[in-house]
Amino acid sequence: MTVEAADWDPNLNKTVEDRAAEYARLRRGCPVALGHDAWGADRFWGMMRYQDIVSVVRNPKTFANGTARLGIRRMPLESDPPEHSQIRRLLNPLFSPRAMAEREPLTRGVAAEYVDAFVNAGGGDAIAAIARPIPTQVLLMWLGQPREDWEQIKAWADAARPQQVLNEAHGQRIHDAEQALWDYSWAMARDRQANPRDPAIDPVTAILSGTLDGGPMPEEHAVGMVRLVLAAGHDSTSQAVGIVLHFLATRPEIQAQLRADRSLILKGAEEILRLNSPVVAMPRTVAEDTEFGGRQLCSGERMMLFWASANRDPEVFEDAERFRLDRTGKPHMVFGNGIHSCAGAPLARQEIVAVVNEMFDRTRGFELAGEPSLQPMQQYGFATLPLRVNR
Repeated sequence: MTVEAADWDPNLNKTVEDRAAEYARLRRGCPVALGHDAWGADRFWGMMRYQDIVSVVRNPKTFANGTARLGIRRMPLESDPPEHSQIRRLLNPLFSPRAMAEREPLTRGVAAEYVDAFVNAGGGDAIAAIARPIPTQVLLMWLGQPREDWEQIKAWADAARPQQVLNEAHGQRIHDAEQALWDYSWAMARDRQANPRDPAIDPVTAILSGTLDGGPMPEEHAVGMVRLVLAAGHDSTSQAVGIVLHFLATRPEIQAQLRADRSLILKGAEEILRLNSPVVAMPRTVAEDTEFGGRQLCSGERMMLFWASANRDPEVFEDAERFRLDRTGKPHMVFGNGIHSCAGAPLARQEIVAVVNEMFDRTRGFELAGEPSLQPMQQYGFATLPLRVNR
């Protein structure tokens, strides 16, 4: 059997600049690009253009997301309408403006604690000292779990990520970490079943108290939602915090502009993340044979929606390769697009803004103190980020 040649190799491009150059090449000449041996698939189709991705997310009948990729479906990520709409109605109040306002003192308190220690030490590795602990601890406190569990949760989430070069050792590590996260999720659900808390403030109790199709929420679905949050609720936010701090450390004029007008911090952070998207791509499954962009897609094939490419599409974003605080027009895809846009985006935004504000409160400036290193993974983020602070 002849194997169709790949149009690109996503494993070759590590830096954001290399990836951006490859995405630009594909957007111009091969916007529906065949790839091999990446993103957990032997073969996948990469969607590179902004408007093509919008078309895909608006058509869940043909491009579905309801397949369980880890045994149990992690809703609402792995669900399609009409089921998906019911799950989002259950979860959305947990991230409402009122809920976020009530949670802000907790978020600011955790950020202040870790940023204060970092600044008092004169700086250091901002990933280890700030980006990793803050989002993970905020998440666990929100879930009503012991704050001190954060290092173990972070280690499991790190190990469970698909690696760029998958060998037998990586495969076992991923399996063991996934099992540990599932065990932790089941334990949380069983604890809340035995000892229910106030569903108005406890997300796990709220999920277990919810309904689906007019009946009680199936336990397996509730556990899948908890498992999703145990990684998605901190992983990409940690990456985003590191990306924002790195950008501000290397662009002192932007740092000064945001210091002078704190109301611009959120807009600035989102523009930074448009250029340096931490969640590079997310999957869909082709549900029926179809033609798209001149390519024949077969039922059951994997598709990846490359948010990072769409976010630099010059057909949508003027001066797409430049940072612009005055940017208007169509929204970026940092938190996805369509019905599967990230439900927890309000919490991620709150945490990023809290970290930047706390850094600004305690320093006159901060800059690189050495060469940062990138994570060995298919998403984008820093493994280390040495910073020097000026108090």
